[in-house]
Amino acid sequence: MILKINPIVTDQTTTTNHADLIYLNHENFEMAAGVANSFGRGFTDPTIFKIQFIQIEIAFNETINSKEIAKKEIKKIKNCSESSFSDPNTYKNMGLANYTCLENGTFEIEGGFDENMVKAVVVMISYCDNNTDGVVCKTQTEINAFFKDKGLWLYYQDDIYDVSNYQNPLTKIWRLQAIQVAAVPRIIDLYLKKLIFINDDEIIFANEEILYGFMKERSEGLSHYVMVDTPLISINLFSSKNNQKTIRRYQKFDDLLASIGGIINVFMICGFFLTNLQNEIKMQNH
Repeated sequence: MILKINPIVTDQTTTTNHADLIYLNHENFEMAAGVANSFGRGFTDPTIFKIQFIQIEIAFNETINSKEIAKKEIKKIKNCSESSFSDPNTYKNMGLANYTCLENGTFEIEGGFDENMVKAVVVMISYCDNNTDGVVCKTQTEINAFFKDKGLWLYYQDDIYDVSNYQNPLTKIWRLQAIQVAAVPRIIDLYLKKLIFINDDEIIFANEEILYGFMKERSEGLSHYVMVDTPLISINLFSSKNNQKTIRRYQKFDDLLASIGGIINVFMICGFFLTNLQNEIKMQNH
């Protein structure tokens, strides 16, 4: 009870009618995107492609059976460096040279296409455009040759929980989602679910502390949700309707008393049996 070991843990998955709001910022969600080969080596060439991080909000109007983009914000980007991550070793250990990072970008993901609105994040690569990119783009033949053995690699963080870790039950880990470039545009949907961690570590009275996080639930590689027109490759980040709820409860004083009482009852029964047996033996001896 004092050392906080062997907690009672209850896990449950709850489903809601509305995909919860998950607020992403640089402190709780780091990510890096790059055009890479099969070994994860990144490449950069503005005359061939660009990488974009886009916040999309869509409102649905059932009366006219249509959708309206309420917000489309292209986030500011920069080349990844050691200072782009909370752990400076991340840049070197994961080989993120020539990858693209955000400049303190914040996102919101919420809702779904079967609801009144949806907020999503789109990470995408698209071809160089002479009209908008301010460079002289390479020919389509050269672009196709470049992408022949490459794809979009997205490194991102989410949370995992370790019920045996008393001080820090929620920790960040890095995950990877990669897509190979194909002859036709490809879209992958990545769903994050809210993680609700309830911790009760008091000795006498209940005192629940609630920690919130999020973790990858699933990914779908055959998406029909075209959030941005004519993307080469894109990864859509959505919020899931499923929530992961974990309750961790440590032993309390009344539990200890109940355990002691149970042990005493066992000893009393054993003592009564042994005493009765001893009395029977004495009677037989007499």
